[in-house]
Amino acid sequence: MMEYVMITGASTGIGYALAKEYAAHKKNVILVATREERLMQVAKEIKEEYQVETAWFVQDLSEIGAAKELYEKVKKAGLMVSVLVNNAGFGCVGECATIPYEKEEQMMILNMISLQELSKFFLQDMLKRKTGRILNVASTGAFQPGPFIATYYATKSFVLSFSEALRLENEPYGIVVATLCPGATVSNFPARAGKKPSKTAMPAEKVAKIAYREFEKGKHVIVPGFFNRLARRLPKGVKSRYVSWMQRGLMKK
Repeated sequence: MMEYVMITGASTGIGYALAKEYAAHKKNVILVATREERLMQVAKEIKEEYQVETAWFVQDLSEIGAAKELYEKVKKAGLMVSVLVNNAGFGCVGECATIPYEKEEQMMILNMISLQELSKFFLQDMLKRKTGRILNVASTGAFQPGPFIATYYATKSFVLSFSEALRLENEPYGIVVATLCPGATVSNFPARAGKKPSKTAMPAEKVAKIAYREFEKGKHVIVPGFFNRLARRLPKGVKSRYVSWMQRGLMKK
């Protein structure tokens, strides 16, 4: 059966860049996002440019039950996912008390519940085949609390903790699980989060290249960028103070 790499949040940013990176290495891709027109465009572009098979599914993973629905769509289509990239996610910037709870609820479903459920569903198939790979996208925010972006950072801490546990559980069975923890990246993330873009943001294409290379090497926590890796070593208290100052400055007036 033909194998595919499935990438959620594949229409823009890191997801789009990862889809192109995998296709450049002659991997067939399944693209998942919420905008049908954009998905069709990306699928056509990748197929023509890289001469690989593409498939796409429109799915809003910020709704309860959406992960199971997506899994069933993929199974019904007869597609085998050998690599799962859980990339879809968004953030909310501001004082926690003032952010609408509905928005943060959607974010928690997308960033945590759908990621956990997709990992679980596709992992069960991988275990039957005794091979498979899962890359879950967290953030450098996973390493410390994040004032003014509190819930988002907490969701990414969940992703890192969950992925590391999943890795250790499934190593004996030949399943590879890793976590990508990018810093600020050029994408539509800042606009959706409600903040100004960072002047030091890394191009999504560069993040994707590093992610692919390090994942293939077997690294289990991937932090693109020298300064991001350096910052990881700082005490949590220092990092949280810096995050507080930085996010306050980036919040749109």
